[in-house]
Amino acid sequence: DPLIGYYSGTGDKGKAVITFYHPLTAIIFKTGSLGDEKYKITGIRSVKLKGAYKTGTATIAGGATEPSFSWSGSESVEVVGAFSGTQSARPFLLIPQNLTTDKISLEVTVSRSEGGDKVMYASLNQGVLVAGKIHIYTLDYVNDKMEATLTVTLEDWGKVMNTIKDPDTGNDTEVDYFNATFN
Repeated sequence: DPLIGYYSGTGDKGKAVITFYHPLTAIIFKTGSLGDEKYKITGIRSVKLKGAYKTGTATIAGGATEPSFSWSGSESVEVVGAFSGTQSARPFLLIPQNLTTDKISLEVTVSRSEGGDKVMYASLNQGVLVAGKIHIYTLDYVNDKMEATLTVTLEDWGKVMNTIKDPDTGNDTEVDYFNATFN
């Protein structure tokens, strides 16, 4: 998981404050509407992404205040992530890409109260997955199909809390996937 350190200036008595930036992007999926009760959908089990960049090259340009990242991606890969409660169990860390020109197809496995699991489809085909940002997509069941509602929230790269079972105690505990502390 790469971090890019950046400093601009002449320093202060041999000291320089280095700011770290994350060149990848993150996606979190959340459960939205599960549709009318007649559809019997009880939740989302997993999401498979098809068409996310498998490899890429980042060009980093320094600026007066912060660097900018320009990505050119290539090849595509399938990535699967489980759900925990009403959101992705873990964020998807991906190479940034322009979804308007290189869409990502989604296969959403939903659980049903009758008839077993069902695979539904949606796509991410608008906007840009920006480096260093968290993109939150809400998955809604609408008119017999799953849609990725474009309620995308761009947040500064930071903490993404998730609740997991502590293996020692069996209790729920919150974990922070992006908390790096340097002394």
